Amino acid sequence: MLRLCLAFLFCLTSLYASETTVVEVPSTSMKKNVNVSVVLPDSYEGGDKKYPVVYLLHGYRNNHTNWPRHVTKLVDEYQVIAICADGNKDSWYFDSPMREDYRYETFFTEELISFVDQNYRTIAKREKRAIGGVSMGGHGAMYLALRNTDVYGAVASMSGGLDIRPFYRGYAIKTHLGNFKSDPALFEEHTAINQIKNIKNGEIEIFLDCGLGDFFLDVNRVFVKELKAQSISHFYEEREGSHGWHFWKDSIRLHMKLFDTYFKESN
Repeated sequence: MLRLCLAFLFCLTSLYASETTVVEVPSTSMKKNVNVSVVLPDSYEGGDKKYPVVYLLHGYRNNHTNWPRHVTKLVDEYQVIAICADGNKDSWYFDSPMREDYRYETFFTEELISFVDQNYRTIAKREKRAIGGVSMGGHGAMYLALRNTDVYGAVASMSGGLDIRPFYRGYAIKTHLGNFKSDPALFEEHTAINQIKNIKNGEIEIFLDCGLGDFFLDVNRVFVKELKAQSISHFYEEREGSHGWHFWKDSIRLHMKLFDTYFKESN
């Protein structure tokens, strides 16, 4: 009897909980398929409702499998679709001027969004589309969003490496941009902090946070200082913590709530 009850409970959990699947999304620009984890809310199956979409970018040396387990409950709570694409382990999410197989800005802003909107019941407009990420993905989210405000309506960075220039010697950055000292202009063009000058206040919702013990804390503070200098409204929070999921598990709950508020206010 106990086994039957447990089996029944498992079936109910499977039926009414979010579902994660992995799909291969073709990238014409990079001439390859990209693995993408799609997390659908509990209400998706069998209905006709359309949903806002949150794109989540992973950190350095991670992949598309890094996010889903941290957002399964949140997509149910806020009734959104979460898209977690593989940005390779070290892409930093820009189009590399040196490597034809690293066109991640093109992929995320054109190819991936087109695929998702064609294959899932999304509300296919910028006001219902947000992007966020941790660490390298925090840089990627901010870089992509500030350069493509016609695509994304809100952006969140969690412990993001928001200025790549102080870290040009590591994290494979020079593999995609070359030598900083011989061509610093490429680093200037491809760092998230230098995209602030391209936006106007209120053009996009900006959320970010960082731990007080994080090695990216200084670049986050400089990024926020630049936002203030250009009178760009934003949300920023510092809390106890360092660079890891013990901090980001609280960050993603915070930012998903902020995304939800934005989606509702943009109706």
